[in-house]
Amino acid sequence: METYHLTETVHCVKILPDNFKDVLSKKMSFQIRKYDRDYKVNDFLYLKEFEEGYTGRSTPVKINHILKESDGLKEGYILLNIKVVGLLIRNGKRYSQKL
Repeated sequence: METYHLTETVHCVKILPDNFKDVLSKKMSFQIRKYDRDYKVNDFLYLKEFEEGYTGRSTPVKINHILKESDGLKEGYILLNIKVVGLLIRNGKRYSQKL
């Protein structure tokens, strides 16, 4: 997996266990998110598994495409096309996969 030294934004967000598993196995290459942040293509998400609290499992993903409007996409939500990446380093902080 690749290592990225970043100037882009890293968004730390929660993800449910079933979705986390599907992202890791590459069955799921998207996230539907409330559009409450300034998400941009080439930004990163740090997905942190959450089930009644954080589980300690996490993985970084890169945003490759953003769909903001489409039939069937609820108003105020966006669809992010994502790809799991290896390691992010931003201002000395490391965002790595923890399983």
